[in-house]
Amino acid sequence: MMPSAPRNTRRLRLRPGRPALLALGGAALAATLTSLASCSSRSDPQERRDATADPLVKITTAEVQSRPVPIYLPLTGTLRAERESDVAADTMGKVTATFVERGDTVAINAPLARLDSRNAALGAQEAATMAQISRVQREQAAADCARAARLLEQGAINQAEHDRMTSACTTAQLSSSAAETRVRMAGKALGDATIRAPFAGMVVERYVTAGEYVMPGARVATVAAIGTLRLELTVPESAVARIKLGQEVSFEVAAFPGQRFPAKVRFISPTLRPATRDLIVEATVDNTAGALKPGMFASARIKLGETALPVIPVSAIKRDGRTARAFVAVNGRLEERVLQLGEATADGQSLGVSKGLSAGEQVAAPLTEQARDGLRIE
Repeated sequence: MMPSAPRNTRRLRLRPGRPALLALGGAALAATLTSLASCSSRSDPQERRDATADPLVKITTAEVQSRPVPIYLPLTGTLRAERESDVAADTMGKVTATFVERGDTVAINAPLARLDSRNAALGAQEAATMAQISRVQREQAAADCARAARLLEQGAINQAEHDRMTSACTTAQLSSSAAETRVRMAGKALGDATIRAPFAGMVVERYVTAGEYVMPGARVATVAAIGTLRLELTVPESAVARIKLGQEVSFEVAAFPGQRFPAKVRFISPTLRPATRDLIVEATVDNTAGALKPGMFASARIKLGETALPVIPVSAIKRDGRTARAFVAVNGRLEERVLQLGEATADGQSLGVSKGLSAGEQVAAPLTEQARDGLRIE
């Protein structure tokens, strides 16, 4: 049997001191790993401390309570004068004088303008003269009638003559009455030359000036009574059944932001308007001070009743435009909530919350600058 070929093999020979070096390297590696593990174990608590490094903040809270809150029906409307009239001329003539300007306050029967009354005065004088003549003729006719009656009894005249004299007497009386009527008509024409306010109020507009010629029916001025106003409201068909006479109404106008004015439902239309399917309701408004003006647009509401809602203090609400927020204490932290607000309570210090809170929760009140979502609190 032939001997096998020699193999090329290499033997690793360890030099003196090499095993110690390897051992030392393993120990260093182990020490390094141990050190890294130790650092890792030490960094976890540090990270946890960093995560909770924000300090505890003392926050005052208030409990959300359930209380009665009013329910309102929002409406829109327009203020109208209690009475407004376009005052017109009753006779023709040239305007000789005007006595008012826009915005003037006038009493009932106060003169607004005057027309040329010379023709009317002459007519009144003529009518008075004719009436005097008619009275004299009537008195004479009455005396003739009395005489005719006596002559008829004595047989001095026949019945036909008596009837003619009686007829003349009656005609004289009627003529006198007609003359008296003409006197009153002439007096009215003379009085119509001065155009007067039909009621106490304020002058909205004056349409004539001196020198103009007006005909009967021509507008001279507009007068409005504004001591009491009418708030004309439009009620949608769905809310018609909730409207009653005497209900309290409150409203705002742009001229006085934040100020609410009281009114009371006084007139309710018996039918809905076919085109818009809404009901016209009028509420009376005391405007003795004269601050409100006819024609103002009003945002009104009618109280329909009350309902129980969670309420929070006004000081707990943060407003950002139309968005309202509050901060609720949950597990030692503040949680920001977006709210849907209802109406204010009777005292005006709290607001109902229809969405976003529940009774029994704690909210930060009053709010401070420190309040934010996630804040740790005591």
